[in-house]
Amino acid sequence: MYCAVTVAGFATLTQRTLLQAARHSLAPLVAITALAASADAQEAVMSRLEPAVAGDAFFTVLGANVDGKVVPRGQLTVDYQHRPFVLVDDVGNELAVPSSARLLLHASASLAIVDRVLVTVDAPFAVLQRGDTVILGPTFELAPTSGAAVGEVRAGVRARVFGEASAPFQVGVGGFVYLPTANDPWGGEGYVHGQPTLQLGGRAGMFRYGSHVGVKLRRSEDPTSLHYAAGFGVSLLNDALFLGPEAHGSYDLTGGVPIQGLLDLTTGSAVEVLGGVQYRFLRSFVVGAAAGSGITEAVGSPQARVLLRLAYSPPPGTAEPPPPPPPPDSDRDGFPDAKDACPKELGVASPDPKKNGCPPPKSDDDEDGIPDDDDACPAMAGIKQPDKKNNGCPPDSDKDGVFDPEDACPSEVGPKSVKGSDRGCPDKDGDTIADRSDACVDVSGFPNADPKRNGCPRAIVTDQQIVINQRIEFDTDKATILEESFVVLDAVAAILDEHPEIVLIEVGGHTDDLGEPFKNMLLSQNRATSVIDGLRQRGINIRRLQAKGYGSMKPLDRATTDEVRKRNRRVEFKIMFKNPALAKKK
Repeated sequence: MYCAVTVAGFATLTQRTLLQAARHSLAPLVAITALAASADAQEAVMSRLEPAVAGDAFFTVLGANVDGKVVPRGQLTVDYQHRPFVLVDDVGNELAVPSSARLLLHASASLAIVDRVLVTVDAPFAVLQRGDTVILGPTFELAPTSGAAVGEVRAGVRARVFGEASAPFQVGVGGFVYLPTANDPWGGEGYVHGQPTLQLGGRAGMFRYGSHVGVKLRRSEDPTSLHYAAGFGVSLLNDALFLGPEAHGSYDLTGGVPIQGLLDLTTGSAVEVLGGVQYRFLRSFVVGAAAGSGITEAVGSPQARVLLRLAYSPPPGTAEPPPPPPPPDSDRDGFPDAKDACPKELGVASPDPKKNGCPPPKSDDDEDGIPDDDDACPAMAGIKQPDKKNNGCPPDSDKDGVFDPEDACPSEVGPKSVKGSDRGCPDKDGDTIADRSDACVDVSGFPNADPKRNGCPRAIVTDQQIVINQRIEFDTDKATILEESFVVLDAVAAILDEHPEIVLIEVGGHTDDLGEPFKNMLLSQNRATSVIDGLRQRGINIRRLQAKGYGSMKPLDRATTDEVRKRNRRVEFKIMFKNPALAKKK
């Protein structure tokens, strides 16, 4: 509780013994002005106690547990220290009191971001500090603690690496970073430093314990120190009341270094015990108080200490009991054996208890007596066949892959490509139009509503003309070719490309007998010209083409029905001149 100084009397205190007394702790910084040593300020941390973070069970012991996902907690701790720094001589006579009283406020917050990771921040504030100025000799002055001040902000993170929440044994690791926010030489180191920590703790019934150890790492001229704490408590009244003792302390692992070759730093140890009680109300709020005293002579180890706590801390969750094991289900089909009529076979639900959990009856959609699982044609009634690929399928007499019920020619081999009413019938030219409906059996063609042209090419060449099997259509009373007729122009252009010996073609335009003859003649001429322009756009030399409008002068039929008039409205391609020498060699 006191800093002992080995001297014969006040007047014989030296610079060396004074600093040994002031630096007898591992953490605190005491401002000493060495006037003879260029007035350099040396600091030592006064606060031996660092409160546990928000959410921990004890006042000074860091917990190993991290509970909850995205659970915020907050805490205010009031710390009153009575006579934390007193100088005495070697026989116990009090010489001076640099710090007679300190009142600190710690604001702390924590956030469990996942069930095993916690981030924390703590900001201390000195609300009240009192002490005496100590002048020893002509060159040294020890400044007292005085006034309000800001301390070092402590930020940390920790993780529970072993044990579940509320388990009997838990292990946690973490660490703190101390920021140089203090504006008082008694309240901080003045530079960034850190402290890794290890926590052990747990709970068994109403009993709870915890402990931690950490090493505060400072720069080389300041001592590295060991910090530790341990506590034991009991929870009563369904966790509303928690009480028990705890102790914390520190020890310098390294000594200091000489200052200006005159003063050196000594090591020190501090141990303090506390007894505390806490009460939880409104489920998430906690108030508490603790009191105790330092039991070693070290700077910052007060003759008496009182702690008050107010916290918002949702209670840690308790492990839910494991769900009862599911009832036996031998075949794992989701039906317990007790309700499964076929416990050894995978099955389906059934309102009939005698069938519940049994395999469904094998379906036969086409009702041909062959289960769908074995039916190669489950949607078409068939017959049993030794070949699995055809079992359950209808017969195929000609073996062309088209079953007889769908084969229009069941005794003739035909491709599957032929559709409609001619399905399964022969198709010699492979144009998907069966031979029996194909007007051009030996030449691949296209469908046409005219039976005489169905299956024929859109255009064919003869000695006298290029015959088109599909009409070239125009806008009514106009010479604009409709898009549906572009394929006919493509076919005519292809024939002209294939037959360069056709030197000159007359494109003849014809109309029906309706309308004025002069207008019909002009319209037929314009339509013939449009066809020539369409062929030119397809790469045909315009010198091979000449347009001729005939109006209604050359009808195919002189009847006056709509059908006849439609046939009379036409375009013809008459070969006017050939040069066999230009024919392509085959």
